[in-house]
Amino acid sequence: AWGVVLAGAALTFGTSARAGNTLEERKLPMKFSWVACEPNCRGWISAVGIITADTPRDFEEFSKERKLDGATVVLDSSGGSVNDAITLGRRFRKLGLLTTVGISLHDRSGQGARPTVAPQAYCESMCVFLLLSGKTRYVPPAAHVRVHQIWMGDRADDAKAASYTAQDLMIVERDIGRLAKYTFDMGGAGELLSLALSVPPWEDLHELSAAELRLTNLVTT
Repeated sequence: AWGVVLAGAALTFGTSARAGNTLEERKLPMKFSWVACEPNCRGWISAVGIITADTPRDFEEFSKERKLDGATVVLDSSGGSVNDAITLGRRFRKLGLLTTVGISLHDRSGQGARPTVAPQAYCESMCVFLLLSGKTRYVPPAAHVRVHQIWMGDRADDAKAASYTAQDLMIVERDIGRLAKYTFDMGGAGELLSLALSVPPWEDLHELSAAELRLTNLVTT
């Protein structure tokens, strides 16, 4: 196991068989939980699942009566709604949150054992742009950060066979414009958009290499 310090949250990255339990959770709507590790560190936010229309509101409910300014968010997500991810990302940035990729694990095998973060997690599609919202951003070497084009959600499973109207194309182009503005507002590079928008939904997602993570400015530490 090894650790990284993000603004007072000393995250210990390790491995655990329990990481497999989150595979089903990341297919469900995103849930937020606070991982406490007092007195040795501040704790962090675990964000697992798909970004939906309810996710920004759910985060606001989660953040009530919690002082989250400058906290760290640990992401494990396969993406989701473009506009709701943008809304949530802007909220993260306003709070000065820090972002990383991982699976939060609570080790109950020993009294007083500290929680850890398993790095073998996935941040895909719009999760990548949520990762970008962090004031400081870290991706452990064992994590998987993968991108592809945005698409009409109800036709992504069989995109080639689906039919599209001019209104559909207008919506996609509008959302690409919103995503581009958001990317630059968050300090991302044009290479991130170029890489993502070059991968159609009928192809496998492109996993960013360590060099591409730096090139796109997705990592800052």
